[in-house]
Amino acid sequence: VGDMVYVKLQPYGHTSLSIHGHLKLHSKYYGPFRVMEKIGTVAYRLLLPEGCQLHPTFHVSQLKKHLGPEAVPNPKLPLLDEQGNILIQPEAILERKRIPRV
Repeated sequence: VGDMVYVKLQPYGHTSLSIHGHLKLHSKYYGPFRVMEKIGTVAYRLLLPEGCQLHPTFHVSQLKKHLGPEAVPNPKLPLLDEQGNILIQPEAILERKRIPRV
């Protein structure tokens, strides 16, 4: 209780997180989030950001302990549209190249 953990989100297990595209390129863990309480022997309740559409209780197999110095929580979970699909947008366009048609 009070530790920081990362959450493993599985898009095939959460209907609100259906990911389209390349799963290999997506983040496997999100967080870190603070553990609020231990529920039973294998589940923990986390302090998730407001507006999050996930249930705050996770099995220990879906959590990974944060190692190192105390980190500021980064509550950046994927953005969802009205249907529950993840919105994938680039952060910035670094360079553009125009290829003429032959």
